[in-house]
Amino acid sequence: MTCVRVLSLWVALWFVVCVMGEQDVILLTKENFNSTVKDHKLMMVKFYSNWCESCAEFAQAYEEAAKRLKENRPPIYLAEVNCGKDSSLCQRIGIPGYPYYAIYRDGKFSTGYGGARDADSIVALMQRQANTS
Repeated sequence: MTCVRVLSLWVALWFVVCVMGEQDVILLTKENFNSTVKDHKLMMVKFYSNWCESCAEFAQAYEEAAKRLKENRPPIYLAEVNCGKDSSLCQRIGIPGYPYYAIYRDGKFSTGYGGARDADSIVALMQRQANTS
C-alpha cells in the first residue's frame, strides 16, 4: 500500500513538472509589480480582466509570444496583471480599459501598444524595442 502511495505521488509530481511546466508569462501583483518591472530592462505588461472577451481571445497568442521571447538572447519577458484581482494597482497606474498593453523600459513606462494581437507581431515589436535600447 505504501509503494502505491509513493508511486502515486511521483506520478502527480511528474505531471506538475512536465505537463504544466513553468509559466512563460510572469504574473504581476501589487506586491511584486514595481520590483519585477525594475528588475527587467525591457518588458511588456498586459493588463486584463477575466470578464473581458477581447482579453481571452488574445491570451494564447500572448503566451506563445512570451515563450518565444524567453528564448531570445538576452531573454525578453512578458508579464500580466489581472485587474479584476488587483484593481487598486490598475487604478493607481491609470489603466484606461482592457486589454491594455504597456512597454516598460528600465523600470519605467515607455509606451502603450495598440498593434496587432498575434504572437508574431508581439515578438517582432519586442525584438525591435530590444535593439533600440
